[in-house]
Amino acid sequence: MPAILPEPMDVKIGDTFHYEAQWVDSTGANVDLDGCTALMQFRESENEDPTLELSTENGLITLAAGSISLDIPAATTKGLEEQYGMFDLELTYSDGTVITVLTGRYRILPDYAYLI
Repeated sequence: MPAILPEPMDVKIGDTFHYEAQWVDSTGANVDLDGCTALMQFRESENEDPTLELSTENGLITLAAGSISLDIPAATTKGLEEQYGMFDLELTYSDGTVITVLTGRYRILPDYAYLI
């Protein structure tokens, strides 16, 4: 079952965004993510094309032992518009198994200092 963020993930327009999640098993050991790929999509609704797509392939997601890091450069957030929606973060293991590990709401918010 995926972890559900209780609060929206906030991305400020024009800011560098960083988020890191630690993933451990029931014994407290880091989950082995070796050989995995990751995909995260931000969508206003399920029928919309993704507003933003992060992946290990495009370099916006980095996986390490028990760690999932999301990094969006300011140059990318600068081109976004204010909106609200949902996201999922999926991992694909080398054997083809796909699991959603994180889901929740997001907000793309104006950065008032950036607008000046």
